[in-house]
Amino acid sequence: MPAEPLNGLALRERFWLGEWLVQPAQNLVTCGDTVAHLRPKVMDLLVFLADHPQTVVSGEALQMAVWGRHYLARSALAGAICELREALRDSSRDPRFIETVSKRGYRLAVPVSLEQPNLETVLASGRRVTPRQAGWMLGLQIEIGRAHV
Repeated sequence: MPAEPLNGLALRERFWLGEWLVQPAQNLVTCGDTVAHLRPKVMDLLVFLADHPQTVVSGEALQMAVWGRHYLARSALAGAICELREALRDSSRDPRFIETVSKRGYRLAVPVSLEQPNLETVLASGRRVTPRQAGWMLGLQIEIGRAHV
């Protein structure tokens, strides 16, 4: 059963993909001290996928949602997906975020959250976390805890 779409308006403000903070209005994705700037259409693509998490979305649906009725070569969509994967440090061979579903489309493989995930949530999801990501998330949790004491 497909995931219930999140409120697209809320996703325009900011949301989390695992350890990545996505800020659509600024066309930024950040993870710790790693910052990636996305082209506006690439950010629109990410927001559309995030509004349909863990659901296979066809290339045609992505094209219509992001580029409208304008003619778009398949290579343009593939290029935008590649750019998005690169920004998220993802890989098409071993995807953590964006999966290609042969002959069907693309799927955002991680849950989308409006709240910052904590380390326990990410580890419980079974996703791989690099030591750097775990250290950043743990450090952030410690700082948040200190602020509330």
